[in-house]
Amino acid sequence: MATSRTQSLLADHAAAAHALTAGFQRALLLGSIFILVAAVIGLRATNTRGEEQQPGKESQAVPDTLPEPARA
Repeated sequence: MATSRTQSLLADHAAAAHALTAGFQRALLLGSIFILVAAVIGLRATNTRGEEQQPGKESQAVPDTLPEPARA
């Protein structure tokens, strides 16, 4: 991206410093947008780890206390 934008501006007879700065600016902007979109997708994605629930059944409540261990 940076090279494409820089070469385009140089072909239009822009100053080299301006062309390089504009090229890097475009590449950093697109990279930032990509990272932002990836973060939104990551935050909105459903967590699929853990137990699978069967369709039509509600998840069972976990008891607050564990049963006492059996004594021998």
